[in-house]
Amino acid sequence: MTVSEFQEEKESLARRETLAIRISNLANMLLFAAKVYASVKSGSLAIIASTLDSLLDLLSGFILWFTAFSMQIPNPYQYPIGKKRMQPLGILVFASVMATLGLQIILESLRTLVSNAIRHIDTVRAYTFGSHYFVEVDIVLPSDMPLQTAHDIGESLQEKLELLPEIERAFVHLDYEYSHKPEHACTHL
Repeated sequence: MTVSEFQEEKESLARRETLAIRISNLANMLLFAAKVYASVKSGSLAIIASTLDSLLDLLSGFILWFTAFSMQIPNPYQYPIGKKRMQPLGILVFASVMATLGLQIILESLRTLVSNAIRHIDTVRAYTFGSHYFVEVDIVLPSDMPLQTAHDIGESLQEKLELLPEIERAFVHLDYEYSHKPEHACTHL
């Protein structure tokens, strides 16, 4: 292989890599836009979390692109040993943003649970059903809550659980206290 052929192969590889990165970024942008729409329409925290995950994909691509771009422009006066350490710095910034967004999702989930007067999550059980799960959730609501409101909360939780791809079926039990014995315990006569 001659130097000219090697150079052509290297440039061809660089063009294919650039094309793959652009296609990936475009797909991530379209996916992000679709998830933003779904988040606004549904208000589901699971979809919002997925939307933030797509945002993080875009952000990580941008950070890696920016650090690679920055590393290519030498500045011996400001960076006498070069910019090779820009990439780990970009990864550190991305990890910090990701941790902050993850913590925010957890806090928002807890706030939503508390504000929707779910007083206590008594029991959560998951049973394998082939490659999926049957899930049982027992939640405690205020004893003075109207039946219609309690029903709507239970049904909403069931529907949100069943939207998860791993869940085949969800069963939600509503109660007003959690100091009782398990309801399905076996008794021997």
